[in-house]
Amino acid sequence: MNISDIGVLNDEAKSRGYGDLLMVTALEIAKSKGASIVTGNMIFESSEQRNRQINYYSKYGFQIDENYKLKLVL
Repeated sequence: MNISDIGVLNDEAKSRGYGDLLMVTALEIAKSKGASIVTGNMIFESSEQRNRQINYYSKYGFQIDENYKLKLVL
């Protein structure tokens, strides 16, 4: 499974758990379909956004390499 982007576009909706709900659901679907690895690429416009993404993906156990590529072994 490859994650393209997980995000909430509306500033009022940020920090309400919608991104977590999306991620948990995506990982559950990946497991139910027999996926063994989830990959993706971080895309960010600022260092603040990069740091938020690093914290977010790390919370779910993703490894993040020097090119901001994501990998999670299920």
